[in-house]
Amino acid sequence: MKIVFAICSLLLCGIASAAEVRIVGVDKLSLPLYQDQLKPRLQYISARPATSWRADDAAFYLERLILRRGYSQVDVQWSISGNTIILKVNNGPRLFYGAVQSQTQTTLDNETLTNYFYQPIVEGELVGLKNAPYIKEYTQRGASNVENYLKSSGFWQAEVRVENEYVDIETGRIHVLLDIDQGGLHSLTRPRFTGISSTTEQEMIKEFSTLIGQPSTTENIVKINNDVSNYFRRTGYHFAEVNVTTEHHNSRTTLAFQIKQGKRYILRDVSASGHQDTQTRRILRFFKPMRNKVYDADAADKATNRLLNTGVFKKVVVTPVPHDDGFLDLDIELEEGKTVTTSAYIGTDSYEGLVLGVTYSDLNLSGKMWQFSSRAEYTGRGLLGEVGITEPFFAGEDISFNLRAFALQRSPDGYEKYELGSEASWTWQPTDNYSIRGYLGSSFVSTSSSSMTQEELGPNDYLNTRIGIIQSLDLRNDPILPNQGYNGELLTEFGSIIGDADTSYFKIDLNNSYRKKLLENTYLISRFDVGAIVPANSEKLPIDRRFFSGGTNSVRSFDERGLGPRSGSGDPLGGESYWVGSAELVREIRKPFHLALFYDLGQVYSDYEDLNFSSPSQAVGLSARIHLPIGPIRFEYGYNLNRKVKEPKGTFHFTIGASF
Repeated sequence: MKIVFAICSLLLCGIASAAEVRIVGVDKLSLPLYQDQLKPRLQYISARPATSWRADDAAFYLERLILRRGYSQVDVQWSISGNTIILKVNNGPRLFYGAVQSQTQTTLDNETLTNYFYQPIVEGELVGLKNAPYIKEYTQRGASNVENYLKSSGFWQAEVRVENEYVDIETGRIHVLLDIDQGGLHSLTRPRFTGISSTTEQEMIKEFSTLIGQPSTTENIVKINNDVSNYFRRTGYHFAEVNVTTEHHNSRTTLAFQIKQGKRYILRDVSASGHQDTQTRRILRFFKPMRNKVYDADAADKATNRLLNTGVFKKVVVTPVPHDDGFLDLDIELEEGKTVTTSAYIGTDSYEGLVLGVTYSDLNLSGKMWQFSSRAEYTGRGLLGEVGITEPFFAGEDISFNLRAFALQRSPDGYEKYELGSEASWTWQPTDNYSIRGYLGSSFVSTSSSSMTQEELGPNDYLNTRIGIIQSLDLRNDPILPNQGYNGELLTEFGSIIGDADTSYFKIDLNNSYRKKLLENTYLISRFDVGAIVPANSEKLPIDRRFFSGGTNSVRSFDERGLGPRSGSGDPLGGESYWVGSAELVREIRKPFHLALFYDLGQVYSDYEDLNFSSPSQAVGLSARIHLPIGPIRFEYGYNLNRKVKEPKGTFHFTIGASF
């Protein structure tokens, strides 16, 4: 009983002796912030009796916190009343960083100078340029960051010192004056090599000869270093050791390489482990072209990436295993991922209306890495069903082969359409940005209309056979939410129409867009598309093989497909040629919300020979966008600037996806 009483007494004493920390002298908005941020620091202090040294620690922590909010003259005094630590705060004036200038002439423009000076505090304290609090230590850090930037730009003798800081009492901002001794711009000389033959040196210098004599920026130095390392990786010296030192002297930069070349290896065997469902020979074929050749590590990396891009594996680890006889084996350790997926989706669109769909896919059909996909979709405009199968490594080459079959029913304005078809296509991507796709397709089409004449509609029932090539060049910084770079696509197609009327045609369609960043949160998009279809007999060209324009990705003052010639009943007829141009100014308001001003112009022509760029339809409008991982959700209104009879004043659009 005495033991229990003693324990309870100790616990009660511990509770009673816990100190309270009270902060006075700060505004009501700042108090909860300080209490929350100090909580981890004060847990030890507030769990024990109030003492002078604990009070001094609490005052120190609070003072450091307030200093980091821009109160450079803050004073925190402590006192103890009973078991309460009282922290009395005298904030003093709150100061922010202001203008940053150089008292000497440099190559830095004011925006670059300001951005690099502010970078340490913006990243270190998670604040913006306009509200960066004045914290004394960041003044020197900012100056050092400017100096490092100059050195990385090739001015390796640059020195940056803080000359002065002065207060603007009215604005509460500290302006900083820097003394910048930029020095001369260094250029790259021919590197020095030890440990390799003169022949190897000559071959290697060809890799970066264009950089010799260029400014010795960090980017150029790193590129030369990478080129040297990659040379040995590519030529079989996978385990070569490359060390480099950088020498700056008299506005010249020399890279001195010390190299232990080691053995040159030939790839002999490739083995795979860790997989269960996938056929081994299907895995090894990605590396087969490398066997019995000088080992090329870059080629091995590309083969590994192609294997990962099939989606069958979530992990691929390639380990080179060298042997004393000059041969090398590759051990491939794999971990298969989930390859079968079923999904459903629902959406809406200002033209399609309600969209419902289900999909089923298997990325590893029969363990052969064949990619099977199927989809069934309903929209307010019709039905679609399709199945496809893709071989990602066709005939042992880096070419994907796809077979696709589809059936659809569509109800565009003015007519009904049924189509049943199939297509074979081959896609080759020789570079990361350029791809070429060849296709051969055939489909049976049936159209009907209760409002159009037979002449307006064209043939009702026919077989369309076509062969074509699509070339794509994508230099954008992001395929889903890009804000920089060029994207272009060129389609050329030959086809025939056999049925109610027979004809043949040649089709060409060119799409271009370019994005340019103007300011931190602002960029410009421009676009120009043009196309023409040249039939042997225009009267025998079916309506659904013509070009249509207008809508969310065209001239946005019109409904979808609403631009151009009309039938006697007022329905869109399409045409044999078209063009459209657009410009957009996009600004991020606050992630993920964006606003865009746009200007569109273009036209559709009944005859391909009528294609010209005079008297286009024009639109101006506003777009509100929400940028999501699946793409932007767009709410847009386009106003018709040169409205003609029976044309709309403007049109509202809602859709998902980039404008072009």
